Amino acid sequence: MTAALVFEGVTKRYRGAAGYRSLRSELSQRRRRDVRPAPQAALDGVSFEVGAGESVGIIGPNGAGKSTALRLAARITRPTDGVVRVRGRVGALIEVGAGIHPELTGRENIWLYGAILGLSRRTIAARFDDVVAFAELEHALDLPVKRYSSGMQLRLGFSIAAAVTPDVLVVDEALAVGDARFQVRCLERMAALVREGAAVVYVSHDLASVQTSCRRALLLIDGVVAADGAVDETIGSYLRWIAQTGDSDAGDCVLGGDGRPRTVFATGDPLTMRVPLDAASDQPVNVALGIRDGNPWNILGASTTVAAGAIDGALLCHIPSLPLESGVYEVWVSIEGQDPNGSWRKLGAFRVTGGDERPRPVWLPPITMAERWEVQPR
Repeated sequence: MTAALVFEGVTKRYRGAAGYRSLRSELSQRRRRDVRPAPQAALDGVSFEVGAGESVGIIGPNGAGKSTALRLAARITRPTDGVVRVRGRVGALIEVGAGIHPELTGRENIWLYGAILGLSRRTIAARFDDVVAFAELEHALDLPVKRYSSGMQLRLGFSIAAAVTPDVLVVDEALAVGDARFQVRCLERMAALVREGAAVVYVSHDLASVQTSCRRALLLIDGVVAADGAVDETIGSYLRWIAQTGDSDAGDCVLGGDGRPRTVFATGDPLTMRVPLDAASDQPVNVALGIRDGNPWNILGASTTVAAGAIDGALLCHIPSLPLESGVYEVWVSIEGQDPNGSWRKLGAFRVTGGDERPRPVWLPPITMAERWEVQPR
């Protein structure tokens, strides 16, 4: 397999806290010449290869170096030590609006992005309609991008990055901004690029979507590669690390039948989802829980309404027998009355073993279950 992306002993250090510094903090630091923060390594001696026609997920806790690895792969920044080699053209969607000029229109940004990637005017013109059709922005094509919503900016950025037929496509959590239908289309487009011979590097906290879209995964912890192998094995390593460290990605929101935090279950095992609630609410609270398998919708759900001021602690949802096949799943919650607009947020993740290994279809109606709710005192 021809290597499309190579990291050889790559280290990236930032002065002070890892990441980008503001102009204000930079000027303040220069005034205080006596204070010189020691450089911190976002990545430390990282080595791996991604072959042409391969899709690799990068997972790990916050601050592990995942986004830094993508910026290096996209040639946005350079390594402090080591070598990063990229073969061919890179398409990148690292954050919403990245690479998009807010003062230019959508039409002008398509031409600008293509020119930056070295495409000829003839090539850009030939692919222009495909970009617009995928982004579904015909109605806003001649508006300045600064008037676009974050979702519209995402659609434009991903459509341009994917439609220029990159040799390497790097994508991060920006996909989470899009609606469910567009997320599915993005994952399908990423799979098509892999079939066409492109290398795809996908960073996400959504372990189920990584399992769905990648065959291999890297686990980064504290800037080093802790695991590199088949996606199921790497996700299993990450879940074991979460269970051992009590990392907030799982916390104590997914519990086993004994009431203790757990990350691995068998089909038919009891499972409890724990939702911390604020007792200060003077209005009834509607709580909805969902379990997802990599697609941005719930395949298993439950909901209840809590009277005003009725909880001082947490709400428990007990599932007596887990009706799920083998795979990686995530628990999501929506709390109307406490979260803005009742928006969904992730509570934790777990893995199911011992069930049917057949792949699920892209769309399947939600699984019904008999759940039991319980109030847990503080």
